Amino acid sequence: MLTWFNFERALTEFGDLILVILGAALTLGMKLTMPFMLVGIVDKLIASKTTYPFFYGLMASRRGEYDGGRERRRCASVEYAV
Repeated sequence: MLTWFNFERALTEFGDLILVILGAALTLGMKLTMPFMLVGIVDKLIASKTTYPFFYGLMASRRGEYDGGRERRRCASVEYAV
């Protein structure tokens, strides 16, 4: 039984080590990408070419998920839900 507890403790310690390494990698990745994120937000020319189209495409692709699953159709220039 003590052998089982030792195995469980070793498994928990290994999981803790993995979480610490993943946390450090995430922090490092955020520190490396933060200057590019700030440039994408602050500089209007770069933001108009990269950031704004990305978010517009993201919201346009997910538009159907927020209307209760109803299908949208266009007739002339009027959009209505079916």
